[in-house]
Amino acid sequence: MTKDPQIRDLARLLHNKPNWNFELVVVGEDTPFGSLEEARPFKKEDILQGIESTEKLIESGFIEAALMSAWSTAEATVRLLIEAEGLSLDRFDPPYILMQAATNGVISREDYNFLTKVMKHRNALAHGFKTVDFDPTLVKELINTIKRLTQSTTETYLPHEVVEEV
Repeated sequence: MTKDPQIRDLARLLHNKPNWNFELVVVGEDTPFGSLEEARPFKKEDILQGIESTEKLIESGFIEAALMSAWSTAEATVRLLIEAEGLSLDRFDPPYILMQAATNGVISREDYNFLTKVMKHRNALAHGFKTVDFDPTLVKELINTIKRLTQSTTETYLPHEVVEEV
């Protein structure tokens, strides 16, 4: 129970109403990565390295670890594409990122549906659960989606490193 008498009084008042509950939700300042102050977004090179690392995990038989790696790479890819479109994100939670990408035409509805499906498996794994309908080919399909998004937009959107010829 709270120490604030006004909140306590309001809770008591609503407690007597049939089918009513009082729930106080205190929302703190948004911090996208908790106390991780040194977090930086992936660059194109990081995305390409993430694809390579994920493929090595698949080859080694670490499919669940590959899914986590591929998801990280996919999310970074979508954020990079959003940024390249000149859009900004208010939050960094995956459902919000995917919805913004789809509603602003950065990714297709099909990509949105697929990534949302993959996100459910990722969420389960990240929180220590297995899903009964997890198909290992999903990871390979995710890698192919990342490659397609990266390749189809490389020339237009993803920033390239400028290499000076000597």
